[in-house]
Amino acid sequence: MIQPLNTHYKGYRFRSRTEARWAVFFDHLNLDDRFFPKFKWNYELEGFKLTNGTCYLPDFYLKDLDCWVEVKGQKPTKEERDKCENLAWESNKPIILLVDVPGEYIPEIYCGDLTDSSGGAGWWTCRFGYNQNKKHCIEIIEADGRERDFFEPNLQKEYPCILAKWNVGKEGVNWLEYMAEPLLVEDIDDLGASATMFARIARF
Repeated sequence: MIQPLNTHYKGYRFRSRTEARWAVFFDHLNLDDRFFPKFKWNYELEGFKLTNGTCYLPDFYLKDLDCWVEVKGQKPTKEERDKCENLAWESNKPIILLVDVPGEYIPEIYCGDLTDSSGGAGWWTCRFGYNQNKKHCIEIIEADGRERDFFEPNLQKEYPCILAKWNVGKEGVNWLEYMAEPLLVEDIDDLGASATMFARIARF
C-alpha cells in the first residue's frame, strides 16, 4: 500500500500532502488582504474518544466557522462518514468533508437544518464564501426552494455562518461573495478558483 508523504507547511507537519494543500487553500480564502480577514485554521487541534470507543483526531478546526474538517485522499467509506457524523453529534459542531486535492470534488458539510415542516441532521454539498459583513461563511449549494435555518446536529445552536443559496437576495438575508470557492477541476481556469489554483500548484 502506498503511504502518503508527510509534508511541512507553516510550522506544521502534515500527515499527507493532500492535507497540506487544503491548508494552502484556506490561506488563500481571501479576496483582498487589505479588506478581508485571513481564514483561521488549526491542524489536529484536539482529539476525542467517542462514546462507541473510537478515538478520533479531526484534521482541521476552522475557527471562523466553528466546525471540524476531515480530509480524505479518496471517496470515504460509509464507516468513515459515520465516524464524521458521530464526531459532529458528540462535539455539537458541524463537520466538513474534503476529498482529494482542492478542485477534485465538491465539499460536503454535515449539520442540522430546520424548515417550515421538517428538519434534521444530514450531508449537504457546499462551498466557501463571504457574507455582507466580510466574514467567512459556507453556502449550501442544493436548492429545494424551502426556507431553511442551519444548526449544529442536535438543532440547539444556530449557525448563521451557514447560508442557503436559495435564500440569497430575500429581504433580511445576507448576500454572498464567491471569489475563492473550490470548483470542479474542469473549471480551474475560472477566476473564482484562485484558492484552488494556489493549493494545486503549491511546492513544499
